[in-house]
Amino acid sequence: MGNQNLVPVLVTFDTTSANQNHVPVLISLTPADSLLSTTSINGKATGATLLFTVPAGKTAIVTKAQLHMTSASNVTGVATVSIGKTTAEWQDIIAEIALTGFDTTGMVATLTPIALTAVSTAAAGTIKIDVDAAATTTGGDDTYTFNVYLYGYLI
Repeated sequence: MGNQNLVPVLVTFDTTSANQNHVPVLISLTPADSLLSTTSINGKATGATLLFTVPAGKTAIVTKAQLHMTSASNVTGVATVSIGKTTAEWQDIIAEIALTGFDTTGMVATLTPIALTAVSTAAAGTIKIDVDAAATTTGGDDTYTFNVYLYGYLI
């Protein structure tokens, strides 16, 4: 089946007098979200890290990024991050955001794209996360490490 990875976006019921059985009518389809990549980030260091390279012949549509704090100890200041496809600050998919309150092991934060025009990336394009401002901790051995789960679909 060619449409097995598509899911309905909106289903309505045809209630016209000619169709009294209230048959569901599919309004539109969108490809199902899938996990594009998983990457571990040291939030105590600034810089851009590759999250995903778009395969040849495809376009990636990013729908969200989830951050899962894997290790946080003695955090005194959280990181500021952004996600993008161009080198100008890497923030044209998810704008720069301070991860306020994201400072405890086990926490999950969900980040959403800024606009529909920003979420697509052409074949061979790269998507990166940029730690714009590093997290701070009380000691050198303290941690601020999280996994980035990038979600979307390829068309």
